[in-house]
Amino acid sequence: MKILFTYEFSFKKYGFGGGQVIALNFMNSLTRMGHSVSICCAGSDDDFFSKKSNYKFYFNNKKPNVFSSIQSAFHSIRIIKKIKPDLVCSFTGEAFAISYFCNKNDINFCTYIASPTLPYFSFKNPILSIKNIRYSLSHFFQYIGVLQSKKNYSISEYTYMQLIDNWGVSEETIENLGCGVSDNFLKNNTNSPNRVIDICSVGRIEYFQKPINIAAKALYKSESWNKWVVIGSGSDEKKLKKLIRELGYYNKVEFFSSMENNEVQNILSNTKISLLLSNHESFFITAYEAIASNNILIVSDVAQIKEDFSEFPTVFILDNNSEKKIIELLDHILNNYYELYEKTGMAKEYIISKYSWNKISKKLIDPFLN
Repeated sequence: MKILFTYEFSFKKYGFGGGQVIALNFMNSLTRMGHSVSICCAGSDDDFFSKKSNYKFYFNNKKPNVFSSIQSAFHSIRIIKKIKPDLVCSFTGEAFAISYFCNKNDINFCTYIASPTLPYFSFKNPILSIKNIRYSLSHFFQYIGVLQSKKNYSISEYTYMQLIDNWGVSEETIENLGCGVSDNFLKNNTNSPNRVIDICSVGRIEYFQKPINIAAKALYKSESWNKWVVIGSGSDEKKLKKLIRELGYYNKVEFFSSMENNEVQNILSNTKISLLLSNHESFFITAYEAIASNNILIVSDVAQIKEDFSEFPTVFILDNNSEKKIIELLDHILNNYYELYEKTGMAKEYIISKYSWNKISKKLIDPFLN
């Protein structure tokens, strides 16, 4: 089967994030299954991915901007005409034009929706919808594509319900596909209790979604740790660094603004505790990767975290992002670390059984095989 994914953002030259990780995992697993896989995306080829893979990148050579959805749509349609795929799957706003084109030309099409939040759009409330369009143009274009699509996949039950409640999408066209964890995490068995990095936090540094500043304040009041590694970048990165300097422990913190997924895995393989705070997630993939790396986890109660991990003794779920509670948990974990570490495999085995990318990818293409 010839499969084309479309994505309005770039992969390496202009930034990297969760959406790219998801796309790469879909392409890796489907290629291993014997399918011909390619992707249309923004940016340009810096030889980072395209020369390492068995799938093809079609770059549009444009930096992501406010018109990325439109640029990506027309670029993708040109590629669709050229390679004639059996299935097109859109991840972002370019879906608005691609769904129409595929429907008109009898090409199988679907969307995969993974956004942490979906802004409200409805013809029943035009004032609110117009306001949201102003701040979420890419989501509006995606919304149009979803309404035209006969098959829409969600990353989680949370996103599934947002598609119904916020976008008014018919349940008949939605399936909760879920998400997977990269094989390099699932197959990694190198972690041991003798490590250097005590704590790691991974994610976008933007306080409104991921209040890592609360973690910084909690760590200042906990004296049991030696090193904190922060992987991520964002609009509040300078604020976070300034806060840590003011608190007086900057020399105990290492910052990495961007990393390939394999590099993140190497860091997590040398980590005792992952401290992951968030206010909202569609699927908190970083938490699953940390558990798969045999980390003890302190994590916010978002997405499916409580549903999946409330029974495991090495996953500590925060009902609210309380500084005081984080301090208590850090001290408890570091004082009982070796006893807890022996139990980390239980949660990892659960992830292996439920969140394999091969299973997720097979579910994506099965309706279109004939």
